[in-house]
Amino acid sequence: MTVILCMVIIVAIIAYILVNRIISALKKNMDILDRIANGILHIDMEQSVLDRKDEIGDLGKNIFHLKASLRTIVKNIHTKSEELESEATRIESISQNVYQVMKEVNNSTREMTTNCSVQAEDANQASANVSSMGGYD
Repeated sequence: MTVILCMVIIVAIIAYILVNRIISALKKNMDILDRIANGILHIDMEQSVLDRKDEIGDLGKNIFHLKASLRTIVKNIHTKSEELESEATRIESISQNVYQVMKEVNNSTREMTTNCSVQAEDANQASANVSSMGGYD
């Protein structure tokens, strides 16, 4: 009877240790997932979790790959955002240049219209002068 009781106690202790190891590893994985969910991607996984040869180790490795993929995605978004900002600045500069050119074209057109009107008046006056000199008045 004492042998059976000792065996039950030993099995209970071993089960307790194994369950605690599993729960500890799961808590570490959950902590990493919680940090990733909060946008913290500059974290290191404990090597002991990654070295496990069971499903919990597989879960840790997949979390590690998820973190690395998310970091790559965030870096790419950041890079594209900077490129977009640069292009927007370039387009703004081009738009300002086009606006200035259009203002100059508008001013030149007005000046040409004024000059044409003055030349037309001068031509009319010259025609009137020639007519009056030739006696066609």
